[in-house]
Amino acid sequence: MSIQVDGQSLIINDCVSIAAAMRRGSRWSEQRNIGVAAILGGQFGSDGLFADSDSILGSRASKQGKIHSHNSSSASKFKSDDPLLSGLIQLRSMLINTNSISEVDSLTLLQPFLMVVKSPETSGYVTSLALTTLHKVLRYSLLTESSLNAVSALHQTVDALTHCRFQSDNTSDDAVLLRVLGLLQAIVESSVGYLLSDDVLYDIIQTCLSLACNKKRSEVLRKGAEMTISAITVKLFTKLIFINPASHDGNHLDTRDHQLGDVSHSIQPDMIGGTIEPGNPVDKEPSEQHENSKSEIDEQNGEKNLEQQDISNETKGKEQGPQISLNSSVTDDSVPYGIVCIREHFKILIVIINPKKQFETTESTKVLAFQLITTAIEVSGNEFPKHPSLMNLVSDEICHHLLHTIQNVESPAIVTHALALFCTLTVTLGSRLKIQIELILRAICNSIVEISSLESVMAETQKRVLDTPDLEKKTSSKLDETTAASEIDPVASSRHDTPVPGRSPVFKEFLIESLSVFWTRSPLFFTTLYQLYDCDFDRTDLSVDIINFLCRVSLPDSATFTTDNVPPLCLEGLLSLINGFHARVKNMAAKKISLDMLPDNSILERKSRKTDFIYCTKTFDKSFKEGLKTLQEKGFVDNSDDLDELANFFFVKSSRLNKRTLGEFLAKPKNLDLLKKFVGLFDFKGLRVDEALRVLLKSFRIPGESQQIERIVETFAERYVECQNYPKDIDSQLADGENNEHVMPDKDSVFVLSYSIIMLNTDLHNPQVKNQMTLPQYGNILKGTYNGKDFPAWYIEKIYYAIKEREFVMPEEHDGSNNKWFDQMWANLMAEQANYDHSNVQDPKLFTNDSETKAEDIILYDRALFSTCCTNILTSLVTIFNEATDDQIITRMIAGIDKLASVASYFGLNDYVDKILSVLAYMSTLTGSRKTSLNQHEKKSSSSDSFIPTTQILYTESGKTLTVSEMSVWFGRDLKAQLCTVVFFRILQKSGTVASENWKKLMDVLITLFEHGLIDPDLFIEMQQRIGLRGLPHCKPQFQITKSKAKQESGFIASFSSFMKGFSDDAYEPTEEEIESTLSAQDCIKSCNISSLIEGFSKSSSETIAGYVSSMFEHLPQKSPNTFNYVPKLLFIVETAVALTLISEDDKLATETLKNLSNLTLDIEVDDPNELLKPWAVTRLNIYKLLLLHGKGHENSFVLLGAIDQLNQLLEKHKEIVLHYGVPILKPLQLLVVHEGYAQKVLLSKEEYWNILRTLASSPKLSKYVCETVEKIVELEPTLITAGNFMNLLGLLDEISAVGAVGSQWEQEYDRLVESGHNIEKNNTFKDIIDVSIKSIDIASSLSPRIVTPALASEFLNQETNAPDAHPIYSLIQALAHQCFNPCRQIRSHAIQVLQSFILNIDLEYHAIDVEGVFQFGLLPLLAELIKSDVVRTDEKGMIKTQIQAISATCKTILKFQNDFTDLNKVLSDILLLETKLISTNQNRQNFQDETIEILRNVLLVMKPSLDLEQLYMLRLDETLKSLIKDVSFVK
Repeated sequence: MSIQVDGQSLIINDCVSIAAAMRRGSRWSEQRNIGVAAILGGQFGSDGLFADSDSILGSRASKQGKIHSHNSSSASKFKSDDPLLSGLIQLRSMLINTNSISEVDSLTLLQPFLMVVKSPETSGYVTSLALTTLHKVLRYSLLTESSLNAVSALHQTVDALTHCRFQSDNTSDDAVLLRVLGLLQAIVESSVGYLLSDDVLYDIIQTCLSLACNKKRSEVLRKGAEMTISAITVKLFTKLIFINPASHDGNHLDTRDHQLGDVSHSIQPDMIGGTIEPGNPVDKEPSEQHENSKSEIDEQNGEKNLEQQDISNETKGKEQGPQISLNSSVTDDSVPYGIVCIREHFKILIVIINPKKQFETTESTKVLAFQLITTAIEVSGNEFPKHPSLMNLVSDEICHHLLHTIQNVESPAIVTHALALFCTLTVTLGSRLKIQIELILRAICNSIVEISSLESVMAETQKRVLDTPDLEKKTSSKLDETTAASEIDPVASSRHDTPVPGRSPVFKEFLIESLSVFWTRSPLFFTTLYQLYDCDFDRTDLSVDIINFLCRVSLPDSATFTTDNVPPLCLEGLLSLINGFHARVKNMAAKKISLDMLPDNSILERKSRKTDFIYCTKTFDKSFKEGLKTLQEKGFVDNSDDLDELANFFFVKSSRLNKRTLGEFLAKPKNLDLLKKFVGLFDFKGLRVDEALRVLLKSFRIPGESQQIERIVETFAERYVECQNYPKDIDSQLADGENNEHVMPDKDSVFVLSYSIIMLNTDLHNPQVKNQMTLPQYGNILKGTYNGKDFPAWYIEKIYYAIKEREFVMPEEHDGSNNKWFDQMWANLMAEQANYDHSNVQDPKLFTNDSETKAEDIILYDRALFSTCCTNILTSLVTIFNEATDDQIITRMIAGIDKLASVASYFGLNDYVDKILSVLAYMSTLTGSRKTSLNQHEKKSSSSDSFIPTTQILYTESGKTLTVSEMSVWFGRDLKAQLCTVVFFRILQKSGTVASENWKKLMDVLITLFEHGLIDPDLFIEMQQRIGLRGLPHCKPQFQITKSKAKQESGFIASFSSFMKGFSDDAYEPTEEEIESTLSAQDCIKSCNISSLIEGFSKSSSETIAGYVSSMFEHLPQKSPNTFNYVPKLLFIVETAVALTLISEDDKLATETLKNLSNLTLDIEVDDPNELLKPWAVTRLNIYKLLLLHGKGHENSFVLLGAIDQLNQLLEKHKEIVLHYGVPILKPLQLLVVHEGYAQKVLLSKEEYWNILRTLASSPKLSKYVCETVEKIVELEPTLITAGNFMNLLGLLDEISAVGAVGSQWEQEYDRLVESGHNIEKNNTFKDIIDVSIKSIDIASSLSPRIVTPALASEFLNQETNAPDAHPIYSLIQALAHQCFNPCRQIRSHAIQVLQSFILNIDLEYHAIDVEGVFQFGLLPLLAELIKSDVVRTDEKGMIKTQIQAISATCKTILKFQNDFTDLNKVLSDILLLETKLISTNQNRQNFQDETIEILRNVLLVMKPSLDLEQLYMLRLDETLKSLIKDVSFVK
């Protein structure tokens, strides 16, 4: 920092100021002999400041040659003058005669101020001025690394500051000391701070710590010291980044330890400042004094004798006058501080947090130590693995103290900061502290709820929450209100788990808050934890255990043994886990990556191997034989009969086996050889007997039976002696005494000693033994057992106290509360840690973000973890959902359940999706197995048991209807039920496939919604439209009312009115509130988008649909008069089943559905008034059959025949009903008769089929469809027309043609209007019907020669041998002729034209018919019909033209076949007679007579040679005709 004032002026001014302040002080004001010389610069004599040749300042000055010698020689000497003033005056004089301050030695420049700082005689004010000057020197860069003697000056400055003394006035002490702290911090953080040595920086750390931890200091000063030491810690550990590990750690570590001298890893006494009593490093809480604290304090005081001697000397100096000098012991070490100071600072903090020394330091001191360690890890935690000395401290002592603190310390402040440190360690060094983190995490969880109990507890909760009761069970017995309440409140009953005793609820909240950092920090925390631990063969399933722990503690009832904040914190952890799963699955789905596309994962294979091993161990615990068999099956041992392999397996895997079970197995008599081989794998060389025995018993637990113990001890004794390799001259080397360490017992001695050790262990550590064995007693037991002599006393003593200190105990048998057990466990842990090779560690970071990891790399772990924990997670969410009253919590829970289903669906966990759907269906209250909690609550609080009847409201203005019922009202009020319903359908739409069990749930829901008018029954509208099937009927309500949209009265009047109506016979009128609730329910169901769900069925597999259809028929309502709305429910279910069957295209399913439909219509009496299935319902059921029969085999022909017979029966007595369903009947029949081989033959040969078609064809609306059917038969399958059905076909075509007669109504009306002068378009409104009739005529004319062949004629003749017209041609002509007198003139005209064309083109020879037959069976009957008055009256105006056309066609036929007649005179005679009648009928119509006479004239003239005109003339003819014959006869 640049300044405008030169350095000399700045320092000189401060010298004057400090000197002036000192002279005004009480001490210097008493010295009356301070003269002018002193003020002007005297006292440079031989006894002055530089007189002492040992003075650092003098020596420095003389060496540097920077101080002018004439000043010292010319000065006068004043023995009584103060050296502090003299130093300031001398420095002032020196600076006056110096050109630049840089020429002055740094130590010379600072020495007067440092002496003022160290002087106990100066006031706080003077000391503060000196500190200000030192701060200026540092701040203004007057001291830099290039300054002369900078290192020494810096070190002496620190020494002065750490030994700062001044007279206390109790008002300014803290201000001065805060300046000292600020200056120490400034030095460390300054540009020259790196020049500090390890010793000097360590002194700074000790000074700051002593101030921060001294409770006698003020709160402000201690907080200031804490801030300073924190800043220094940051600076110190920041340097760790720049330290080369190779040169500052490892082997170099020990060689530099001497640089800190005899360092005590404890806080030094706080001796800085004014009146402070020495010898109190940290004040202790009086109540926390330990019984042995006196000896510990004496030991501490002994270590500090040197410092206390200095203090004593200072005290004496107060009487002798100021004897102030700089510390000559401070070295000029030019090596900057580094790893040594860092390590020692770390060690002192570790000592502070040591739980074993909890009474030596206060709570605030421990908190500060935890904070500083946390800061160090935060600053440079990633660098620790590069420095083994530091990493060892972290992995061993720090983690050890952390675990012990979390398990045993009750102070909230200490535990909170310990947990903060643990979180920091986990984040930064997680992969390096794998074993420690596992242990601490499990300890945290076990401090709240025992993890070992979670499996049984969650299993019980799952059974209560997820195993929903069946409807049948619910209806079979009435549940009282208590039972019903417990079903709604799954946590109402007590659980078997109990909270961990001894831990306060607040403490448990601290623990959970610390855990919450992990899942907040990383979305991948649980999955990474699973990868690190659960997939590690040697580690526990930590991730699964923590998730199960969260599932348990997130339940609301956990607040009873924790706090109200704990369940929400744990719930956030579960939701974080779910959200992470869902986000990654969504990402994978967006990329269209399925699990099948990912490569195999070796780590997950290890997890599978681990799972198999755990299964094997559990089997082994139950049965040794089955366990060995399973181990071999799973490939863990190749041959369970191979003792060497089995022994090696138990030796290697003993840590993963149940120690008790293994001990019992090995101790069996038949396994003695295996026991020997197992024990033979241990190496006991160099170990005492108790040590060797301890090693052995880490692998298994000794059984309780004495013979088993003897067997094991004997085997151990043999192996122990074998491992020692005793020399051959053992007898000469055996001797007693402490100096001889070679104790070499034989096998018998080891046996006895081992047995005694086991007995001693039981005696010393069994709480039931009151009088424990003493060392002498134990020695007496072993007398004469050492190779015939006594064991050395020192040897027995070591064994005795080793057992007393450390019990033989299995690690899993202690709870960590005993320090000895805890230390033993930790020692084992560190041994395991030492064997873990970190150089090849490829474990993932414990904390990574989604952005740092590809979803493809983690998704397989997600699936494995999810499949393990999903059920417990669902259990917790459902439980919380049931108990929650806050809408936000409710929606978050249901959203979590929805995400669980999405994840499970992607992972292919269909069983889990089924479970979710089952639970949601149950909670929706729509399956009938659960009532809404709102309803129950209100009925409990209400004295009346009111019921809302089903009432249909018709709104007159809009025409819309609304059905209000008990169910719809309560469902509309129940937010939980609505959310469950929405998510239920949402999951169904997304999952695509579910099991049949959930089809039942879906069917229950749909039926309930249908019954209460909340869904449209027509779920398959497309199918209905395709075949023209009308919509399904709705369920009939109990009441029906009309209502306008006008605002109804509300409030008390409306409620009272509704209440009063309940006592009347009038229709129930719902209240506005009930209507509003029903509308809410209706909106909820609309949002479910059930129609899209139905559309999605087309994409489902046939197996899925088959399951649904099967469940639907199981849900058919019971056929009973007591079943309300039986028919609507039945048809709703059946039509849904039929539609799904059609979608599946599964023949097997179709056959099963047809069978179920046949059973429904079996033995139905359509005329029975008591029959529940009315004719229209039976008709609809048969339509379903016809739809399903399309594409099916002949094995279903009996169903087809039954359907046709039943439809025909319905036609006879309920024709209008069948006609109503005509189109949906005809369309499937058309498909059957056109495309199905077996159905064609069955139908076309069945009279009832043709009868149905004829009846349906009689309807103008249906004739079109019948005509289409006939047309396709004729065009596509003409061979199916036989003599047996030919007449049916003609009759059907004739019936279709006859329908067009309705067109005559328009024709005659048109004539009337035209005659009356109206000008209208000639567009017949019945054109479509007429066109169908005309088309039918055309089809009939096309039957020959396509269908009417000689073969058909022959078959026809064989069937009709007695009929003169038994020929298909004659029948066809008759059919065509029949339409020639159709009332509709357009049809008549077309029919005559077609008939004429057909007859004129007949090949008589081909068809083997004669022309007389054509006239006899066709033309002559036609003319006869046209004469009839009832025929003429159908169209009096238009029938004349038809008659003329008929005569014309007849005459043309005669002319065409003139040579084929056998008796032309006979035919013509018949024609003339008919013509006579026609003339008589139309005698008033001259045009008719003229036209017909002219036509006949031409025929007579042409056929004259072949006629007997005279015979014709003799007939009783009209005179006009006779005149015609006469005229023709005279023509030549």
